[in-house]
This record gives sequence, C-alpha cells and structure tokens, in this order.
Amino acid sequence: MSPSMDKKPQEMDPVAGLIRLAGPGDPVPENAIRRARRAVHGAWSETVQQQRRKTRAVWAVAASVLLVVSTLVLSRPGWDWLFGPKQTVAVLESVTGTGLRPSRGPTTSLETSKPAVLGEELRAGDTVATADGRAALRLSGGASLRLDAHTRLTWIADQELRLESGAVYVDSGPQDAQITIHTSLGTVRDIGTQFEARLDGADLRIRVREGEVEVLKGRRRSVAKRGTEMTVEEGGEVRRDAVELHGEPWLGYQSVAPSFELEGATLADYLRWLARETGWTLDFSEPALAVEAKSVVLHGSIHGVPVEETPLVVLPTCRLVGVPSDGVFAIRRMHEETF
Repeated sequence: MSPSMDKKPQEMDPVAGLIRLAGPGDPVPENAIRRARRAVHGAWSETVQQQRRKTRAVWAVAASVLLVVSTLVLSRPGWDWLFGPKQTVAVLESVTGTGLRPSRGPTTSLETSKPAVLGEELRAGDTVATADGRAALRLSGGASLRLDAHTRLTWIADQELRLESGAVYVDSGPQDAQITIHTSLGTVRDIGTQFEARLDGADLRIRVREGEVEVLKGRRRSVAKRGTEMTVEEGGEVRRDAVELHGEPWLGYQSVAPSFELEGATLADYLRWLARETGWTLDFSEPALAVEAKSVVLHGSIHGVPVEETPLVVLPTCRLVGVPSDGVFAIRRMHEETF
C-alpha cells in the first residue's frame, strides 16, 4: 500500500490543515454582530419596498387597461372591436307599416332602437321585431324570410334563428337552403320549401306550401308535407289539417314580397316568380306559349305594384291576358278574349 493511502481523509485536505494550524480565534465582538445585523436588515427592507412598489405599479397599469376595455365594451356593442364584425345573416328588402326594429348588443333595446332602413344588414346575435307592419329579409344563403306583424326573433347563426313570438314565412327557393327555427315548443327544420311557423298561444302551427317541414320536440319527430297545416300543442299532441296553397293564408306575406326585377328578365322568369309568390298553378292555353315565354325579354318596372296585380301591367305588353280562378292562372293570347 502507498504512503498516501495510509493518511486519513482530513489530513489530505490542505484547507483543513491550515485551519488546524491557525487554532481557535478570538470571539467576535457583540457590537460587530449588531452592526452586521443592522446592515443586512436594511438591505432586506429596501429589497422588500422595491418589490412592493413594482407590484403597485403593475396593478395600476392593469386597472388602467381594464378601464379602457370596459369603456370600449360599453361604447361598442358586442365584441366587434376585438374579434371583428359578426357574420352578416340577412339584409332588409321590404317593409310595411312601422317597419322592423333591430337590437344589437347590451347597449341597445328594441324599445329605443331606430327602425332599420332598406338594405341594412343584420348580424348573428341581433334581435328584430315588428309592430303593426311586416318585413321581408334576404338571408345570406339566398332564402327569403318574411316576418308577420307583432313578431320577435333572434338570429343565432346563419340560417338559424329563435322565434320568440309571432310568425315567419320562409321561402328557401331554388337555393335549397335549410333553415332551422327554434321555438319554445320545438325546433322547426325545412327541406327545400315554403312554409309558415307561428307561435299561437300555447301551440306551434306549421303551414307548408311546398316541400316538407319537420318539427323536433324531445325525441319526437313530426313531419308536415305540402298542403298541410300541422299544430303541435304544448303537451306534445299533434293535429293535422289541409291548407290551401294560395289565397288568404299567404296574403300577408305576399303583400311584403320583394319586387321582381322586370328589366331584362324573360317572361318565363316573371311567370315563375308570380306562381311562387301567389301559389297559382300556371295553365297555358297552348304549349307554344310556354316555349315562347322563354325568349320574350321584358322591360320596365313593377316596383310598388301588388303581386297579384302585376299581370295587368306585364301581360298586355306581350299580347297576353291572364285570369286567376280557384288557384289556377290561365294564360291566353289577347285575341282569344272578348272585350
């Protein structure tokens, strides 16, 4: 074994050897200990005070930011200022009576809001209401939505809304848009259709002019087809009756229909619009008339003319006359009639 291995570990440490050679030192004076304690305590106190000042400054900045944010929230409805504008869900196309009142965000109400103007956009989250008038809106998907008098509804999202009171008429048109209407008595969904949904007291009434409509209430699914009036009672009972496809049940919505753009349209386009708005079935006296209608280009305007009276303005310019009778609109050449 080597000599170095015989030594104890502490004998191998040069620092420990120096300490043993120095021997015990003199005791530290008490006044020196007190001075050291005062110096350490002063430095510690200063560090604590600096930290407290920094904390108060941070809280002051946070309070200022909160005040600015609160001011922005109160001055600008919704969260548009932070997340950008909400999705546009509809545009106002036509109104009668006192018009349509929109409510946007917590700082406005239907009672104090101004009536919407034609062309005004509505966004998800908006609530709208009518008083003694009606309104027609074009949804972003292309469907037409019409509100009866004394109706109130809220948009949840594009083509999804909540009917709180009154009645709405939906014409999804060729776009085949699927509209969802939530009510306290069930959820209404359409399948490419024209229909009315009305909250009438404790009942939900659905009238289908075209296509199909389903109502979901809990696990129960009820379907109404063309020409059906379906009533869902508060207790869940369902009644079905027949409803005419033209005339009285639809006249209110017909009265607020957006005007047809006549200039540059074909006669066939106009007649399709007329049939869809009135529920009339077109009857041509000869097949050639239906073919010719596709190539006849119309000019002028029928803006402001009631839907059912527009044939009196349009057809004579094409040397045609039309006679409605029991839901059928008979179209004849002018020389076939006796005046």
